[in-house]
Amino acid sequence: SYRSCLQECFEVGNSDSATEILNAMSHALILPDSVDVQLVVATLCKNKQWQRGLSILRKFANNAKEEDGIVAVEAYDLVLFGMGEERRWKEALQLLALMQQGEEGKGMKKKSFHPAPALSTYHTVLEICVGASQAEQ
Repeated sequence: SYRSCLQECFEVGNSDSATEILNAMSHALILPDSVDVQLVVATLCKNKQWQRGLSILRKFANNAKEEDGIVAVEAYDLVLFGMGEERRWKEALQLLALMQQGEEGKGMKKKSFHPAPALSTYHTVLEICVGASQAEQ
């Protein structure tokens, strides 16, 4: 199954194959669910490719339907960790704000498919800001 292949990609850290499988699913008209997306994002982040992971998270959340589920907050935390390694505090704050919007439903025309931030999310963003000397943010 596609999921088994994605799991194998994660275990061996093969991000190129993971993204190829995700693309193959789309071409075969098999829509990935939140678990498939989480596996691909985790594989990308394992290889310090958080930007690609963030792009996939955003694309999934923008196109998701109720039955697709919401990608676990841990996948977002992995992206944030990657941002922190590069001291990308502005991007971290933007992602946190996006997650908070979904949590509160502020002005949302449709349901948000971004997860609500967890305590670990706030902790990671705070560490990124402190590490980048932007604690006042």
